[in-house]
Amino acid sequence: MARIARYRLPHTIDNGAGERLVFTRRVRGVRGVRLEGETTVQPGAGPPMHVHHLQDEGFTVVEGRLGYQRDGQEARVRRSRRIRGVQGG
Repeated sequence: MARIARYRLPHTIDNGAGERLVFTRRVRGVRGVRLEGETTVQPGAGPPMHVHHLQDEGFTVVEGRLGYQRDGQEARVRRSRRIRGVQGG
């Protein structure tokens, strides 16, 4: 969160490989500040496998389906499903 704090929102990142992230707002909660946004990913595109060491990450699939891997297991979810990833995992 500290790094994104220097940006004005909304802040857009287009990776040029079919993924666009738009960070829209910061929300204070009992567990600290949460950064919210929207991601659009073209079929077959998306970020490389990665780990968030300092924050949790969550998604709600609005349209289509999303594939991901957690603890070495691959999974896919469809529209209206939520996914939560915890830091370091």
